[in-house]
Amino acid sequence: MAISSIIKNKKTKEDKDGERGTKELIMILNSDFERLVNRMVQSAKRGYISKADESHARNLVRTLFALVEGTVYALKIEALFAADEQGRELSMLESMFVLEIDYDLNDKGEIVDRTQKIKLENNIIFAFRLCSQVFRCSNTLDKKSDWWQALKRSIHVRNRLMHPRFPSDLDMGGKEIIDAVAAQRGFFKAAMDLVRMKKNLEK
Repeated sequence: MAISSIIKNKKTKEDKDGERGTKELIMILNSDFERLVNRMVQSAKRGYISKADESHARNLVRTLFALVEGTVYALKIEALFAADEQGRELSMLESMFVLEIDYDLNDKGEIVDRTQKIKLENNIIFAFRLCSQVFRCSNTLDKKSDWWQALKRSIHVRNRLMHPRFPSDLDMGGKEIIDAVAAQRGFFKAAMDLVRMKKNLEK
């Protein structure tokens, strides 16, 4: 499928959603995360950790990355549409990385599209850089910040939780929980700052 056709399909999907856009997606995913944080706080107040608490801690990390990955994709789509509204086109390669598609040949020699596998850390950096360029604002991603370092550590935790080899791979300690919360707080603020700056651009 051609890039232009995929973009058209994305716009059709957005039109069907009406007012439901990037901000709502981010807020829903963030609310899921906050509910888990509240459960963890209640567990700490009880003074002991139950099996359910351990499960909540693992879900906290999984939910963090649902928030991050969903938000990154939504921001990239926002940048794609904003560029189109400004009368400019992203490059073919930029569009491919926005839509997360790649091309290959099947056993019939036909060109087919497939989902692109992008390293999460690089995808986040790309999304923020692209948005700052298209929205004509400062890049809100600070790779020297504490939250960014916490996010990178949380990626390793997520990987072992998603691909466990030993029971210890499922263990969650206080450090991992603190990192997940710090990463979410910083990422959420940086993403929402971008969204707000886009709104200012539209005024």
